Amino acid sequence: MRQKDPSLKEDVEQLARGEVRDAIDNLDRQGRVHEIVGREERLGEIAREYRREPQGTLVISPDNESRRELNRLIRREMQERGDVRQDEHKLRVLDARQEMTGADRQWARQYEEVDVVRYTRGSKVLGIEPGEYARVERVDGRENRLTIERETGDHQTYDPRRLAGVAVYRESERAFSEGDRVQFTAPSQDLRVANRELGTIEKINNAGDVQVRMDSGHEVAFNIRDHPHVDHGYAVTSHSSQGQTAERVLIHVDTEKSQLLVNNRFAYVSVSRAQYDAEIYTNNRSALACDLSRDLTQRTAIGSQEPEPAALRIEPPSRESSNRPDGNKETLWRSALGKTPDTCESKTPGVPAPVRQYAKNGSTACFRGGLIPASWENCACALVRNGTVLSHVGIAFFNLELMTARPLFSLAGQSSHAKANFRRVSFPS
Repeated sequence: MRQKDPSLKEDVEQLARGEVRDAIDNLDRQGRVHEIVGREERLGEIAREYRREPQGTLVISPDNESRRELNRLIRREMQERGDVRQDEHKLRVLDARQEMTGADRQWARQYEEVDVVRYTRGSKVLGIEPGEYARVERVDGRENRLTIERETGDHQTYDPRRLAGVAVYRESERAFSEGDRVQFTAPSQDLRVANRELGTIEKINNAGDVQVRMDSGHEVAFNIRDHPHVDHGYAVTSHSSQGQTAERVLIHVDTEKSQLLVNNRFAYVSVSRAQYDAEIYTNNRSALACDLSRDLTQRTAIGSQEPEPAALRIEPPSRESSNRPDGNKETLWRSALGKTPDTCESKTPGVPAPVRQYAKNGSTACFRGGLIPASWENCACALVRNGTVLSHVGIAFFNLELMTARPLFSLAGQSSHAKANFRRVSFPS
């Protein structure tokens, strides 16, 4: 084990054995748990504590939103301290569209015309080299076709189901300075850097030339256009922290976050990164041990032992799709969610209460993957994936393409996979 502090080592051993409540209670008694109810004050205190002793310190947070906010706050503190230069160089980087699953990437309508696609495996059929980038130029959701503009300027149209090993990004702007902590968000054989490896910028200019001293000791020099997979590295998610070791870890735990983010796996990975000290900052001390005890692995395992439902017959998209309202997919998504309760209760009479509860608690996530095409999204699954649980869901699935809803199956009695037949309903215009 990497722990050098005896009490911290005992805490990590308890977490490894699944004794999460005991471990959190011990950390609290050791003065390592800090309750700050307000989010802004809590993140600000973490940033100030980082500034007090930055050497060997790593911040871990469960979600990307708070990670980005913490990076911004800590970076500002470090500029005021003088460790990071005030001169900034605004460069274009690529942010992974982490909400897109492997199944999503097979369906054109999941893409946006601002997306950048990297073909990690390439395609001999399409003549695309491994590692090549292209920009999405046109999306044809009805025919499931993508038109891309390649780096050569050539245009190509294809069915995304034909390609595997595809990563999807959004281009964004980042301000970097000498002294900044950075994290590589994709590996590079040429630079000899691993995914999520950390380092410190030693030199940088407006042309995008960057020189980084990695924490492993070796130096890398590159132009950001050749490897745009870099982000600030003061704060990272627990997933990104795996494999990292730090003398001191500051852990942000928001107990209002979903079980998918705050659970026993998050607790173990985060605390065990530290050698000498781990400090937890939370909004709710009394709920902390309970929320960090949630066993996502066990829940998944239990779900996988349930009998699989009979294959569902899915009708192909009808011509209604050509008459759907114009607009951004995110707008349609939010609009549909806003109308879900009224639609269900007024146009789908007889939907039993267990169906609504089953969707509400997010358990329907187990039905994703193979049973339905990617264009059909599970309300509860999608919302839980974004860290929110809808308080009233009365239908199991809805279709963004057609702006229609169709409950496919329900809880009937005690059987979670019993099928039920419901008539098709449409969202009001």
